[in-house]
Amino acid sequence: MQKNIIGNWGSDLSDGDYACALAALGVLESRGTEQHPASLDSHAIAAALAAEFEDGERTPVWRAAQNVGPHTSLADWQATRHTAAAALAAGWRCHAARCADAPRRQPRLAMRHLGRPDLVDDDALYAWLRHPDVGLTALIEALPFPPRPRVAWHWPLRVGVLPEGDDEPLLATLQDPQGKPDWALRLARCHEVGGAAHDHCDLLIVTPRGLDTLRSRPRCRVRAGFVVCLAGTRAGPPRPDRRPLLDLLHAAGLAIQRGIQEPAQLNDWFVSLIYQASHDLPIHAALSQASLSRGQRPPFVLGSTDALDGCRILAIASQQDRLEEALQARSARHFAGAGEAGMARAFRARGFMSETHDGVRAAEDLAQQRDDNAAAREPRWIQARLWAGQGTGAPAQALAPGRWNLLAAGIGPSLLPRDDAPFPESRLSFDHGDVALTVQLEMSGVSLAPYPQRRTDLTASSTALDGAQLAEFAAWSSGRAATAPPDDGPAQIALVSMPITLPPVGDSTAACFGIFPQPGVERCEGRLSIIHNNRVLQSSRLSIDVASNATAGGALPLRTEGLIHPRDDDLDDRQAYDVAIQVSDLGGHLHLSIQRDDATTPVDLDSLEEPITLITKALKDAAILWDFSQGLLDQAAFGDTLYALAANGSLLAQHLRQKCGDGIDDWERIQLVPTTNKFLPLEYVYDGPPPSTDAAPCPNLLAALEHGSCCHPGAGSNACAPCPQRDDKSTVCPLRFWGFSRMIERCGTQSPPIADQAASVPSKQAYRHVDRLLFGASARSFAYKPTAAEQAAERASLLADLGTLATTVLDAPDWKTWRQHAASKPELLVLLAHTDIYRNAPILEIGDLQRLGRQEIIRDISGADGQPQLLLLLGCSAAGVSEDFQPYPERFRDAGVSIVLAPIAPIRGGDAVPIARSIATLLALRLASPNPTAFGELLPLIRRQLLREGHLGILSIVGFGDGDWLLGGQ
Repeated sequence: MQKNIIGNWGSDLSDGDYACALAALGVLESRGTEQHPASLDSHAIAAALAAEFEDGERTPVWRAAQNVGPHTSLADWQATRHTAAAALAAGWRCHAARCADAPRRQPRLAMRHLGRPDLVDDDALYAWLRHPDVGLTALIEALPFPPRPRVAWHWPLRVGVLPEGDDEPLLATLQDPQGKPDWALRLARCHEVGGAAHDHCDLLIVTPRGLDTLRSRPRCRVRAGFVVCLAGTRAGPPRPDRRPLLDLLHAAGLAIQRGIQEPAQLNDWFVSLIYQASHDLPIHAALSQASLSRGQRPPFVLGSTDALDGCRILAIASQQDRLEEALQARSARHFAGAGEAGMARAFRARGFMSETHDGVRAAEDLAQQRDDNAAAREPRWIQARLWAGQGTGAPAQALAPGRWNLLAAGIGPSLLPRDDAPFPESRLSFDHGDVALTVQLEMSGVSLAPYPQRRTDLTASSTALDGAQLAEFAAWSSGRAATAPPDDGPAQIALVSMPITLPPVGDSTAACFGIFPQPGVERCEGRLSIIHNNRVLQSSRLSIDVASNATAGGALPLRTEGLIHPRDDDLDDRQAYDVAIQVSDLGGHLHLSIQRDDATTPVDLDSLEEPITLITKALKDAAILWDFSQGLLDQAAFGDTLYALAANGSLLAQHLRQKCGDGIDDWERIQLVPTTNKFLPLEYVYDGPPPSTDAAPCPNLLAALEHGSCCHPGAGSNACAPCPQRDDKSTVCPLRFWGFSRMIERCGTQSPPIADQAASVPSKQAYRHVDRLLFGASARSFAYKPTAAEQAAERASLLADLGTLATTVLDAPDWKTWRQHAASKPELLVLLAHTDIYRNAPILEIGDLQRLGRQEIIRDISGADGQPQLLLLLGCSAAGVSEDFQPYPERFRDAGVSIVLAPIAPIRGGDAVPIARSIATLLALRLASPNPTAFGELLPLIRRQLLREGHLGILSIVGFGDGDWLLGGQ
């Protein structure tokens, strides 16, 4: 090769020396062209190189300080103060010799694709830096600017694979323990991403077609720290597509790995990659060394050097140390962990030469430090302060009428004693520093406006506004028009949201809102909600008087209204939602507060009270009119029920579309958070064409239910073609109901007063094997059989079917026996109960008139002890909507049950028993599957399968609980 990368500089050297000199020059000029003096001393040059490599913690970009642009001249390119190329070569070899026994300190480099052939041949430069004498552990192409905020890196590694197409078979190979040492199985946790359970991973292993699939999705939720494309013999994605892929996935880098086509090759390569990563090599170096150790060419890697250097064990320890130092500084005390030296310092002192001793031990040490940090973090609460718009700047306790007031809301430690639940931040991922959150404020009787305050020192704990802050707010409010007087009727509801950032300790930034009370309003009710990734984490109620003399005071009194989940210490592992919908009757009328990304939309529901009532009536009528002797498509009750649900559900869909636009078509994962006991039948929103009055069930609905999409049978048994009736107003398809096609997490309206730290966490404790199943049923459930013998036989048959789901089935004929069995902590509860009123109080009945008051449903009834637990509650209307919605699911959820399936309309025994049998069978299949299914994704599957089997009662069953619960899986 020609030695003309920088004119004739170093052209008299041997090939090996020339390559080493080029590498040294690029490192010395990676941060500045005059940062290091010219030298003939190889040891001084080696010391300068070590400083640039930061003891192996930095990947320099070759000659980045040259800042090559369109106007860079050849003379500029060839100018350098380091003219002694031979000395640079000697210095490089000296540095490499010092690192020879420490792989994680060995040099690695990045170069930018300059695209200036008049200055330098990029391919020739790459070839020279790849010379074996240079001895790089990795050579990558650097991005000119970093990608979007990336996924936090973990150890052990979370390895993701897409669940479809060419990518699906990869997971079985990666999970197969055959041929893998124990340490490799412990240090890499492989799972599907972008399917029914997980969205995020550290390392995404994907095929070219898999990347095409990700690019084609209208809303890609998959996030990866680093991406490896197994290109086989292909070239991988073209260059113009690579940067957008990194931005799409929020990844630090992308590698194109060739030469892996067989499962055995994939297995060997994967074990080698985990081996290298366990020695604390950053992912790009680990990947290159994994290929070189197997005699293959290293992969092409593109990425951000700073981000890639953070994809290693040491970087995780450094980040956790920063959190530990912040906690110690705030609490002025030390706690268990790595001690004063810090975990990163301890890791630097280790050799990291053993995957078992160092790699496994590092995972254990990091986990212990995370636990210690979590234990040391002081609780924080949602907080707010109010300033009445003028005066001294002291906080107020009331809104001043006739002008704009300033409310600052955020999260921080409380200066006053509080007995309500703190913000559920334990182990919230602060791996990259501050966490971005959204504060949503809704209030009645006011006009709201976001106030873009520019001072980062203003927090919800601020005691007063200074003169500059008062002047800024006065200038802002003087330019805003006064609010119009309200119409007759309930006070108007205003809704607005603002972003905040929450640091690992201390106060968050403040979300500031201007509040203008409407004339005549004496008290304003409001709600503050904290939202992350379109998921409501917590809400607090506030009530503020309107008074001319706003009494000075401190923080506004807030009361935690709801812990949406008992624990949220795994948010970085959970799937992102498309939209959060809060159902509220704040101000005296039913409305929605919808948050989608940065957009906040209020939706009034007063005009939809009748359609909501008719949906419930249709479900009740279906239970009464259903003829169990006829098939699904053979009876009029089915068509009438579908029409009534679709007609009224279409009104809901049209109303949402009018307020939120066509973006509702992309709401595939929905969090529904009710703050009222009024019922919103979101599962029955109908997105098909508005049905005509003579509409009938679609003739292809059985095929649609089987395949999960609007289709009709094709030529083959498994073939499916688009349904020709899809846009036909004269047909109704159940698949067009949101509950049959979309993931809806329906949360409860009540919650315990403090965070339940005994509660299990969805992404950390998957619901896998059912050892004990507790069963109880009212004798009325089997009354559809005419004789006592037949009823007993039906009960015995159901118990036998439940036995396929659990190792042990515990049968409780009364509540005393139920309590005794519950003490054994069963994972699954099945109740075919009768609901009734006894002595003017609600009861559940099992056996022969064995009654349990609703008030008696506490922990001794559930047997919950922090492990995942599911309740199938069938019979009558256990979640009925006549007065208060979901009373029994709420009681069981408060008693510790993780997931509840219950009907919102009566289910007769003739349907409840086969529904219980079918759900048990489907659960058994899912729990035995090697791939997990999230609870929220399972509900549409259950509805489609059971309706296809002819169980109309499934239409009324809804789920309560965290949609991220995993069922089945490794």
